[in-house]
Amino acid sequence: MERQTGLARFLALLPWSALLLFLTVTFFAWRQTVKLEEARSAADFDLHVQEITSAIDDRLDTYVQVLRGARGLFHSNPSVDRQAWRHYVDSLMLAEYYPGILGVGYAEVVPENLRKMHEAGIRAEGYPEYSVHPWNNGDFHTAIVYLEPFSPRNRRAFGYDMWTEPVRRAAMQKAMQSGKSAMSGKVRLVQETGKDVQAGFLIYIPIYRNGMPHDTEARRKRALRGWVYSPFRMNDLMRGVLGKPQSEFDIRIYDGNRVDPASLMYRSVHNAASGTGIDMVRHIEIASHPWTIVISSLPEDGKNRSMVIALGGGAFSLLLFSIIWLLVHGRGRAVRYAEKLNHDLIESESRFRASEKRLQEIIELMPVALYIKDPQGRILLMNRACEAQWGLAFDDLEGTDGSRYFPPEQMRIFREKDREIFEGRVEADFEQGMWNDALKQNRIVHAFKKPIYDEQGNPAHVIGMVVDITEQREKEKELELAGIVFDNSDEAIMVTDPSNRIAMVNPAFTEITGYSAREALGKNPAFLASGQHEEQFYQEFWKSLKEEGAWRGEMFDRRKNGEIYVAWMSVKALKDERGEVLRHVAIFSDITQRKQDAERVRHFAHYDVLTGLPNRLLFGDRLHQALSQARREKSRLAVIFVDLDRFKPINDNFGHDVGDRLLKEIAARMTECVRESDTVSRLGGDEFVVLLPEVDSEEDALKVAEKILSSVAKPMEISGHVVSVSASIGISFYPDHGETEDELMKCADIAMYRAKRAESGSVRLYQ
Repeated sequence: MERQTGLARFLALLPWSALLLFLTVTFFAWRQTVKLEEARSAADFDLHVQEITSAIDDRLDTYVQVLRGARGLFHSNPSVDRQAWRHYVDSLMLAEYYPGILGVGYAEVVPENLRKMHEAGIRAEGYPEYSVHPWNNGDFHTAIVYLEPFSPRNRRAFGYDMWTEPVRRAAMQKAMQSGKSAMSGKVRLVQETGKDVQAGFLIYIPIYRNGMPHDTEARRKRALRGWVYSPFRMNDLMRGVLGKPQSEFDIRIYDGNRVDPASLMYRSVHNAASGTGIDMVRHIEIASHPWTIVISSLPEDGKNRSMVIALGGGAFSLLLFSIIWLLVHGRGRAVRYAEKLNHDLIESESRFRASEKRLQEIIELMPVALYIKDPQGRILLMNRACEAQWGLAFDDLEGTDGSRYFPPEQMRIFREKDREIFEGRVEADFEQGMWNDALKQNRIVHAFKKPIYDEQGNPAHVIGMVVDITEQREKEKELELAGIVFDNSDEAIMVTDPSNRIAMVNPAFTEITGYSAREALGKNPAFLASGQHEEQFYQEFWKSLKEEGAWRGEMFDRRKNGEIYVAWMSVKALKDERGEVLRHVAIFSDITQRKQDAERVRHFAHYDVLTGLPNRLLFGDRLHQALSQARREKSRLAVIFVDLDRFKPINDNFGHDVGDRLLKEIAARMTECVRESDTVSRLGGDEFVVLLPEVDSEEDALKVAEKILSSVAKPMEISGHVVSVSASIGISFYPDHGETEDELMKCADIAMYRAKRAESGSVRLYQ
């Protein structure tokens, strides 16, 4: 009986003992499982955090490389136009390979005094509504002139002056002062439309004028031309970086070094539950600007193992079932987790290979030479542009330092720059000579180098980009020479833009016109017009420019002081490959004095210096023309030969001055005796001759001769002396006395001598 009672007690205690045993075992198993799961979750979480921050850092560094490529475009071609910019950005295929980047743009510095000319130039390209905005008072302004793709959203930024906004200005100043890339803080982009508004930021790289030194901060400011830049919408960017939504994590990105709700730029999960998740904070710096990234693991729903184990311990059978279930479930989860990790790894490798392929394709398509070297200086990668620039194939250089192909001095510079990068962790931006093995000549290149860091943050490789600027430097020398010629030319040079506004003048322009460059720039050249030309003159001027691309001739213009001058001008239209006019260049000189001198020479060749009357040469020409007309019209003409009497004694007694004044007075009196169509000429000494075209009768000629005799005979007072002379006159007629000039002159001369022999102061017709 007692044995049965003891067995019953044992059996009664056995379930509880077993329950206690299994609860104890379960408790310790639960504690160990929790620790292992927490450790695994922490390691897994840390790995994901590292992947996320690296992905963000790498992606934005790639975008900075895109901007450096755009800067290289300006180095290789300083006159990048809108079409070339669009072609370059289109070749990048931003939407496919660079998701999240809103565009690649160029913002230009616009001096206050050139604003109108700048706006007129852009409007002439087909954008009549273009303007720089907002325009605030100040001496420094910028304008977005290129932004591709030129979508409706990006059009909202066209002409925007980013310098007027403090956050953007701070980044632009940092880029300008450092000569490197700089990222802005959190901004609202002008591209936002009011729907799906996102936080934004921008990255800038400065562009300096070619040929101007920019090795110091002050020189960089003077040489600044503008910035290449890219705007980013934060949500779009992170979708491109992270791919599908991260349901296991809440990712928050803050602008700056502090976790501040006002500086929140991105959050992957809105209204996420807080509580038991793990938080990790990372600080990264992109283009000299800090971001704070906070990543939190989200609490897992339905996985409270302690509650499951506690409820399962109520009965041995349920505990056993729960243990078996937990083991199976735990193994199943482990298998599924391993499968998931394997799938993620395969997918990650696939994405990496695809990304690597795309990156390789982009590198090969880049117009800028690019290469990567290891710490020993060995070439690991180079694109086709690099092969063409160096005149060497990658197969020849792969795994070597290039010392077989490059001169020792050049190799010394290579190694020195690489050592600076690896030891000092700095970027290098410099110019140097580069040997081209195919051309067997040195080229001038602009090189940029920076380190590539490994996972521990140590420099592992060097990436370099090289732009051949030999032709650019040669062009700069040519431009420098052209500038010297431009400034020192004795001829005025005036350049107008497509809207016919003056864009440039040289010092000779100011010297000739009286207008300074400031007074002339931006004006239509018509402000120089003298009003001396008819409308037809200008119509023919523009017709010649349009059809022939050039015009040359004399033009009357007016100086600033109102004086009219004669310009010898050559105008040429400069056109692009499509035939569109880019500029008009006018070169002119003041030939007023030359014209006046030529007129004086012409006058002296045809007129008597003393009396101003036509001389023998001009008289002969007019007589010839009058004879031709008389032959055509079958009319008559008369030649009157006049010789002064008693002139020599006056000249001898009173001097040549009195004699000269006497001749001038006689010339004036004779001119008053004839018609405007008649010609009075001095042949020399005291001999004069008069041409009377269209004479109807001998009486008409005799009346003129008598009138001359009477006028000449009147006394005159010269220098206190009263003097008087008389004249002897002979007359011949066409066709009565001759058919030629010589015959008529000879007959008139004979008649004059007959009159002189007969009686002083008489007239004789040729008989």
